[in-house]
Amino acid sequence: MNLQAHIHKSLTDSEISKLKTEILKSEGVLNLVSSNESHLLDLALTEKLDDLNRVAAVVSRLGKKCSESALQGFEHLYGDMESGVIDVKELGFLVRDMEGMVRKMERFVNATANLYGEMEVLNELEQATKKFQHNQHEESKRVFEQKLIWGLRWYLRRPKG
Repeated sequence: MNLQAHIHKSLTDSEISKLKTEILKSEGVLNLVSSNESHLLDLALTEKLDDLNRVAAVVSRLGKKCSESALQGFEHLYGDMESGVIDVKELGFLVRDMEGMVRKMERFVNATANLYGEMEVLNELEQATKKFQHNQHEESKRVFEQKLIWGLRWYLRRPKG
Protein backbone atom coordinates (compact mmCIF):
# COMPACT_ATOMS: atom_id res chain seq x y z
CA MET A 1 0.00 0.00 0.00
CA ASN A 2 2.83 2.34 0.77
CA LEU A 3 4.32 1.95 -2.72
CA GLN A 4 0.89 2.53 -4.29
CA ALA A 5 0.43 5.73 -2.30
CA HIS A 6 3.96 6.84 -3.26
CA ILE A 7 3.26 6.20 -6.95
CA HIS A 8 0.03 8.18 -6.75
CA LYS A 9 1.73 11.15 -5.09
CA SER A 10 4.64 11.07 -7.54
CA LEU A 11 2.23 11.46 -10.46
CA THR A 12 0.66 14.72 -9.30
CA ASP A 13 1.02 17.77 -11.53
CA SER A 14 3.41 19.42 -9.07
CA GLU A 15 5.68 16.35 -8.90
CA ILE A 16 5.75 15.97 -12.70
CA SER A 17 6.57 19.67 -12.99
CA LYS A 18 9.35 19.27 -10.41
CA LEU A 19 10.69 16.28 -12.36
CA LYS A 20 10.83 18.28 -15.59
CA THR A 21 12.13 21.58 -14.21
CA GLU A 22 14.48 20.48 -11.43
CA ILE A 23 15.47 16.84 -11.54
CA LEU A 24 15.89 16.34 -15.29
CA LYS A 25 17.76 19.64 -15.55
CA SER A 26 20.12 18.92 -12.66
CA GLU A 27 23.81 18.85 -13.49
CA GLY A 28 24.29 15.30 -12.21
CA VAL A 29 21.51 13.85 -14.36
CA LEU A 30 22.64 15.76 -17.44
CA ASN A 31 26.27 14.66 -17.02
CA LEU A 32 25.82 11.10 -15.78
CA VAL A 33 22.65 9.89 -17.49
CA SER A 34 21.66 11.93 -20.53
CA SER A 35 20.89 15.42 -21.70
CA ASN A 36 18.05 14.17 -23.92
CA GLU A 37 14.84 15.11 -22.08
CA SER A 38 12.74 12.65 -24.07
CA HIS A 39 15.05 9.79 -23.10
CA LEU A 40 15.01 10.86 -19.45
CA LEU A 41 11.21 11.01 -19.44
CA ASP A 42 11.12 7.52 -20.96
CA LEU A 43 13.38 6.31 -18.13
CA ALA A 44 11.10 7.92 -15.54
CA LEU A 45 8.05 6.34 -17.19
CA THR A 46 9.72 2.92 -17.22
CA GLU A 47 10.54 3.26 -13.52
CA LYS A 48 6.94 4.20 -12.66
CA LEU A 49 5.61 1.29 -14.71
CA ASP A 50 7.99 -1.09 -12.92
CA ASP A 51 6.67 0.21 -9.59
CA LEU A 52 3.09 -0.22 -10.80
CA ASN A 53 3.84 -3.77 -11.95
CA ARG A 54 5.21 -4.58 -8.48
CA VAL A 55 2.03 -3.23 -6.88
CA ALA A 56 -0.10 -5.20 -9.36
CA ALA A 57 1.82 -8.40 -8.55
CA VAL A 58 1.09 -7.94 -4.83
CA VAL A 59 -2.58 -7.17 -5.52
CA SER A 60 -2.79 -10.23 -7.75
CA ARG A 61 -1.23 -12.43 -5.06
CA LEU A 62 -3.70 -11.10 -2.47
CA GLY A 63 -6.59 -11.41 -4.92
CA LYS A 64 -5.93 -15.11 -5.40
CA LYS A 65 -6.57 -15.60 -1.68
CA CYS A 66 -9.98 -13.90 -1.86
CA SER A 67 -13.28 -15.69 -2.22
CA GLU A 68 -14.52 -13.07 -4.71
CA SER A 69 -13.91 -14.44 -8.21
CA ALA A 70 -13.47 -10.96 -9.70
CA LEU A 71 -10.53 -10.36 -7.37
CA GLN A 72 -9.02 -13.77 -8.08
CA GLY A 73 -8.66 -12.82 -11.74
CA PHE A 74 -6.99 -9.45 -11.19
CA GLU A 75 -3.82 -10.47 -13.02
CA HIS A 76 -5.85 -11.09 -16.20
CA LEU A 77 -7.61 -7.74 -15.85
CA TYR A 78 -4.30 -5.97 -15.31
CA GLY A 79 -2.80 -7.78 -18.30
CA ASP A 80 -5.70 -6.56 -20.44
CA MET A 81 -5.12 -3.00 -19.22
CA GLU A 82 -1.40 -3.29 -19.95
CA SER A 83 -1.95 -4.58 -23.46
CA GLY A 84 -4.57 -1.92 -24.23
CA VAL A 85 -7.55 -4.28 -24.49
CA ILE A 86 -9.19 -2.29 -21.67
CA ASP A 87 -9.03 1.49 -21.98
CA VAL A 88 -8.20 2.77 -18.51
CA LYS A 89 -9.58 6.22 -19.32
CA GLU A 90 -13.06 4.75 -19.67
CA LEU A 91 -13.06 3.19 -16.21
CA GLY A 92 -14.27 6.46 -14.70
CA PHE A 93 -12.19 6.87 -11.55
CA LEU A 94 -12.70 10.24 -9.91
CA VAL A 95 -9.57 12.00 -8.68
CA ARG A 96 -11.44 13.00 -5.53
CA ASP A 97 -12.27 9.36 -4.77
CA MET A 98 -8.68 8.33 -5.41
CA GLU A 99 -7.33 10.97 -3.01
CA GLY A 100 -9.57 9.62 -0.26
CA MET A 101 -8.50 6.04 -0.96
CA VAL A 102 -4.82 7.03 -0.83
CA ARG A 103 -5.30 8.79 2.52
CA LYS A 104 -7.09 5.71 3.84
CA MET A 105 -4.26 3.46 2.61
CA GLU A 106 -1.68 5.68 4.30
CA ARG A 107 -3.58 5.35 7.59
CA PHE A 108 -3.61 1.55 7.15
CA VAL A 109 0.14 1.54 6.44
CA ASN A 110 0.83 3.59 9.58
CA ALA A 111 -1.47 1.44 11.71
CA THR A 112 0.18 -1.73 10.40
CA ALA A 113 3.66 -0.37 11.11
CA ASN A 114 2.60 0.56 14.66
CA LEU A 115 1.05 -2.88 15.13
CA TYR A 116 4.25 -4.64 14.06
CA GLY A 117 6.27 -2.47 16.42
CA GLU A 118 3.97 -3.29 19.32
CA MET A 119 4.05 -7.00 18.43
CA GLU A 120 7.85 -6.90 18.52
CA VAL A 121 7.83 -5.31 21.98
CA LEU A 122 5.29 -7.89 23.18
CA ASN A 123 7.43 -10.72 21.81
CA GLU A 124 10.49 -9.37 23.64
CA LEU A 125 8.50 -9.14 26.88
CA GLU A 126 7.21 -12.68 26.48
CA GLN A 127 10.73 -13.99 25.93
CA ALA A 128 12.02 -12.10 28.96
CA THR A 129 9.13 -13.40 31.07
CA LYS A 130 9.90 -17.00 30.08
CA LYS A 131 13.57 -16.43 30.85
CA PHE A 132 12.80 -15.08 34.31
CA GLN A 133 10.29 -17.83 35.09
CA HIS A 134 13.16 -20.29 34.82
CA ASN A 135 15.44 -18.06 36.88
CA GLN A 136 15.50 -18.94 40.57
CA HIS A 137 16.76 -15.56 41.81
CA GLU A 138 13.87 -13.84 43.57
CA GLU A 139 15.55 -10.43 43.48
CA SER A 140 15.93 -10.60 39.68
CA LYS A 141 12.27 -11.57 39.33
CA ARG A 142 11.17 -8.68 41.54
CA VAL A 143 13.27 -6.15 39.57
CA PHE A 144 11.92 -7.50 36.29
CA GLU A 145 8.32 -7.30 37.54
CA GLN A 146 8.89 -3.69 38.63
CA LYS A 147 10.28 -2.82 35.19
CA LEU A 148 7.34 -4.57 33.56
CA ILE A 149 4.83 -2.62 35.66
CA TRP A 150 6.68 0.64 34.95
CA GLY A 151 6.67 -0.13 31.22
CA LEU A 152 2.97 -0.94 31.26
CA ARG A 153 2.17 2.31 33.08
CA TRP A 154 4.28 4.26 30.59
CA TYR A 155 2.56 2.52 27.68
CA LEU A 156 -0.91 3.34 29.00
CA ARG A 157 0.01 7.01 29.60
CA ARG A 158 1.94 7.60 26.38
CA PRO A 159 0.47 10.02 23.84
CA LYS A 160 -1.49 8.22 21.15
CA GLY A 161 -0.50 9.34 17.69
